[in-house]
Amino acid sequence: MIRANCKTTIVCGLQHGEDLLEAIESAAIKADARSGLFLLIGALDKVRFGFYSEGGTFEPIDIERQLDITSCIGSLAEEDGRLVIHAHMTVSDAEGRVYGGHVLKGCRIWIRAELMIFQMEGLKRSYDKTTGLHVLQA
Repeated sequence: MIRANCKTTIVCGLQHGEDLLEAIESAAIKADARSGLFLLIGALDKVRFGFYSEGGTFEPIDIERQLDITSCIGSLAEEDGRLVIHAHMTVSDAEGRVYGGHVLKGCRIWIRAELMIFQMEGLKRSYDKTTGLHVLQA
């Protein structure tokens, strides 16, 4: 179990055309937030999700059209001195269909996204031999 108090809350806008993960990483680094959780809403015109397969890889799911981000939540943690962003997201289209999965690079912001980072102390990731995944230390 990890206990962490929220140190501060950071709110920022992410801009049209930016890659979603790169924009989150840039905002976190600029705010010196290396550990915490985040929430995000907004819109995309290109989505790249990953669906985890038993081989330890993420099978990509690509969608290219205007989509609303109905929910995006993730963690910020350090692993071996580098910032790791782990996020899952759901999006909806104009007909109300919903898609979701693990967020991969290649999601492009359409118009704007609103990011809220809840900075905490001490979240770390490490490789877990049992699952073969890089997980939060708990």
